[in-house]
Amino acid sequence: MSLRRRPRLALLAPAVLLALAGCAGGGGPLGGAGGAAIPSGPPLPEVDTCNAGAHAGLIGQDRRALERVLILSPVQVLDPGDRPSADVIPARIDFHIEPAVEGPGRIARISCG
Repeated sequence: MSLRRRPRLALLAPAVLLALAGCAGGGGPLGGAGGAAIPSGPPLPEVDTCNAGAHAGLIGQDRRALERVLILSPVQVLDPGDRPSADVIPARIDFHIEPAVEGPGRIARISCG
């Protein structure tokens, strides 16, 4: 009977180690769980289908910064209260603008879709 259980334990041990390693991970480039991990950058989509990472430097800037950047892909600028377009286009970059008390809002986050 002990011979039957050993192969199962041999298969189970690596799975347990992988699960424990996942719990101990610190925030990676796309965020992630971790105790006191410091985020390594602005929040970006998990799967960057629209090359949003190339424009991460725009996060926190005035929305007018978009006028000075050449983006050769579909773009959607979402002001506060706007709903995203119903059609999902993975290559489209969505710039989410945060509300402003005075003047133009700032780019709060970038997503794909």
